[in-house]
Amino acid sequence: MKVYNHENMKLTGVMTEDMIKELGIPMEQTKMHGVVKLPKETFNLYEVPAPYNEMEVFYGNTMELLRFVPSYYFSSVAIRKFELTPIGEDEIGSIVCSWKTEEIPIGEFNRVYNRKNEEKYRLRFLMDPKFDPREWEAEKRRKKYPNLKIIH
Repeated sequence: MKVYNHENMKLTGVMTEDMIKELGIPMEQTKMHGVVKLPKETFNLYEVPAPYNEMEVFYGNTMELLRFVPSYYFSSVAIRKFELTPIGEDEIGSIVCSWKTEEIPIGEFNRVYNRKNEEKYRLRFLMDPKFDPREWEAEKRRKKYPNLKIIH
């Protein structure tokens, strides 16, 4: 059995029990993989069956995940907002799981979808491997709505 710490990690087909329940996977179809040891809590990790065994899962602290997860992964809300290719019926996406921070409970997770091959980004990625589509979309929005104030 593998033991992980809370550092950023990307595992494929390895999920927490909450993720498994959310996806509707019967626990009988999973296999114990390891544990994540956090300062105040421990999570069991399980290997999941196909097609979910191909699903990437990013784990880490919320602020670190912003830099760790590639910028071409978008939530369903961002996909609609930026008018990207809609989520396919059979598209399983990936998961981003945040460990404890001040605002977010331990183990909160969200589904994200890879849009690196989106037509409006493809050429930009070829020209600049460090291209950040989220920042590019934010800049376009700032130019379109220069008087828009962001409230925190």
